[in-house]
Amino acid sequence: MSIATTTIEGTYHAGHVDLDKQVDWPEGCRVRVALEHAATPEYGMREEDWPDTPENREKILARMDAVEPLELSEEDEARITAVRTEMKAKSIEAMRQLMGLQP
Repeated sequence: MSIATTTIEGTYHAGHVDLDKQVDWPEGCRVRVALEHAATPEYGMREEDWPDTPENREKILARMDAVEPLELSEEDEARITAVRTEMKAKSIEAMRQLMGLQP
């Protein structure tokens, strides 16, 4: 039996694919399911969205300039410095152990 290829869209949830419309396929026929778009979120800017004109570049630069700078309190700065110092010491210790320079 020869079956014509038909493309039907649907939605995956709860472990099943629900088709967008009814089909008249033989029971037990094989199907192929492909993910239409990546399930992971996209970060940054897609290649086709990069500014390719001076006007678009100016718009992006203006949006970047409009972002308020992050201001940290002295307490925040001190905590960050303490954590960085601790992490640096742990990294140095771990590398020395890997290199066999200390037990």
